[in-house]
Amino acid sequence: GKYSHQVNQELGGLMMLDPSNEEASNYLLNTYKYILETYDVDGFQLDYIRYYDRGSDYDMGYTKEALDAFEAKYGVRPQYDVKASYWNDWVQFRCDYINNFVARVRKLIDETRPGVLLGADVVPDPTKGVTHNYQNYFNWLENGWLDILFPMAYGYGYEQDILNQTNRCGD
Repeated sequence: GKYSHQVNQELGGLMMLDPSNEEASNYLLNTYKYILETYDVDGFQLDYIRYYDRGSDYDMGYTKEALDAFEAKYGVRPQYDVKASYWNDWVQFRCDYINNFVARVRKLIDETRPGVLLGADVVPDPTKGVTHNYQNYFNWLENGWLDILFPMAYGYGYEQDILNQTNRCGD
């Protein structure tokens, strides 16, 4: 969609697989299965398990598949409008794609190589993670899908976020 295209231009041609694309998700899961069956790994790390950061005038996830699915469920075709009455549903809708993928990876690991740890790189602010990256990683922890968080807290200013995450994660 035009919103993803704006991000692509702004980020110098960065391209990402869209979590709403079932073919891409299945491709990744098949690749992960091959790795788990072929190599003796102790852990598996998910990076970029999110949508790229929403900006003030752009957003990600406006593929035809995602728009069609949202419209079928809610009766409205979403646009980038954080004040729209459906905005929170649109945020959750995209979070659900990522939640579903993390759950599928956990299930794959448990069925293929039980005991392999699953970690993920996460944005340091959990609220922004949900509202700007559609990454609800506390949900992943609460459901037992994730063993390790790797907050992308590069630089200074994230001390309180990391402390909050550590307290919430426990052991």
